[in-house]
Amino acid sequence: MARKCHFSNLRLSVLINPWDKNVIEAISKAIINSQLGLAPIVEQDFIRIALPQMTQEKREQLIKLLHEKSEHARISVRNEREDASKHLQRMEKEKTISEDEWFKGKENIQKSVDEYNIKIKE
Repeated sequence: MARKCHFSNLRLSVLINPWDKNVIEAISKAIINSQLGLAPIVEQDFIRIALPQMTQEKREQLIKLLHEKSEHARISVRNEREDASKHLQRMEKEKTISEDEWFKGKENIQKSVDEYNIKIKE
């Protein structure tokens, strides 16, 4: 006879036990400010976080937050690419690098941007 297990109202929690006990308050504040709706409970040398059951609404909120963070990261990467490209252009105009080095630099910048965009997508 096969047995089945059924858990109802299963409560999950995360226990954070940092090596450096001086950072417990900073960790707690960061969790509170994370916009994840978590309420850390500081207990002596560790932090306990009760994870609420995931509702469809919460899933949608987390997906929206993830998309916002991803877009912000992509914008940051684009801005860095623009800054690096301007720096290369300035160096090429000042003749501190050759035209070949300028093209190679542009290729390297784009390669880095592509790698970061893949990481962001993951």
